[in-house]
Amino acid sequence: MDAICEPETDNLDQNPLYQQREWCVQAGDVQGLLDAIIKTPPGLLNVREAFEQLKRAIIVASDQEPATCADMLFRNMICFVTDVYCRFQFLCARELSRAADGADKRGMLTDDFLVHLWPQTERLQTHLATLLQSWAATNRQWDLAGRRKSKKPSKPMASDQILGPLEKLALEYSGRGCPAED
Repeated sequence: MDAICEPETDNLDQNPLYQQREWCVQAGDVQGLLDAIIKTPPGLLNVREAFEQLKRAIIVASDQEPATCADMLFRNMICFVTDVYCRFQFLCARELSRAADGADKRGMLTDDFLVHLWPQTERLQTHLATLLQSWAATNRQWDLAGRRKSKKPSKPMASDQILGPLEKLALEYSGRGCPAED
């Protein structure tokens, strides 16, 4: 089988697509890895392996700098939801324009708009607002902790693989009171 083709069960060291993604994993470059996964032609992508790499990249990123990792994840989520929301907003604007122009000869909004498009747009608006609120609250928590960078615990915890950055920070300082400011 050609080295560029995946399934990635054999000869991973010779597969340039896998290697490119693995460099992103080792650097904790989640956005770079997502870009590489998206740009890989579907027939050449082992989806299971690619998303296992994505999980590992998130773990590496959160271990390097939890606050920065949280910030990056919020940015990615907000950009994605905003992109989807803008597409729905375009569809709504087009339907409103059609109704205003009397394209349906009644000037009324269609049932499809009222039943499907508008409720989904409202849900996206609410979701985006909630994400923005959560991002602000998370940043405020890091600020109240008195720092943006975390120190690694002296002894590795088994739960490091499954905890998010805020949970790790809470465990790191549990029982010690508030962390001293840097």
